[in-house]
Amino acid sequence: MLSLRGFACAASMLLPAYHLLAAATELRSTRPQTTDYPTLILREFLRESMLDYLLVHLRRLYDREPSLAGGAIATLLNVPHVRRFVLERAAKYASPLREFDMAWADSHLSFIQKHCALQLVREANKLPSDAPIIQIQSFLARRAANKRSAHMTLDDWKITSSDIRDLVFNALLVARSIQRVHGDDVYVGNYQEVDYGAYEAASNVLGHRHTSGLLLVDLDANVDLFRQKHGRSISARHGAPRVAPQATRP
Repeated sequence: MLSLRGFACAASMLLPAYHLLAAATELRSTRPQTTDYPTLILREFLRESMLDYLLVHLRRLYDREPSLAGGAIATLLNVPHVRRFVLERAAKYASPLREFDMAWADSHLSFIQKHCALQLVREANKLPSDAPIIQIQSFLARRAANKRSAHMTLDDWKITSSDIRDLVFNALLVARSIQRVHGDDVYVGNYQEVDYGAYEAASNVLGHRHTSGLLLVDLDANVDLFRQKHGRSISARHGAPRVAPQATRP
């Protein structure tokens, strides 16, 4: 339970960093020259520091060691008696306002376990030849986090803005799946409200609304879409589809 609670809470912190990075990166490309030197310094600082934060935070969430992260989740949810305990606890603490559906909850746990297991690869030669896109993106993020944290370099390690967006989005899918099963027992916040607040905060800090817009449009519908696709074992092979088009503002 500590791993599930830790993931659900920690994933929310990806959103402020993501929106600050997106706004700073777009501002740099649309207005590369500026006479406002303090703003330029802030923009470059946020672009570099938020990228580092996101890479390290994603690496922590999907750490394969037996810690409070994806490695523990992927391992333990694959153990029948642990899976049963998690389901029974979820049923025990479920809201009295709705009937707890054990099969529905178990399908969420299957998605969570498989999705975490996908993202634990640490070596390129361990990637399957038909690796899903999200698995490759996760490996690249882990490699970039390891390299950037220890070396002064201009190499971007092949990580793009779209890779970062997909990785953050997928982490929030897992987090919301955990929250749907366990409710306030793991996280009392609302991810879509955090997404909106982070988007607005980034625009206030930098004076620029980045056009990528909100990340978590129709979050629950996307959880169901990905959960169903995982059930058919074709989940992430086509990137990170979303139910709704990206919105610039709610």
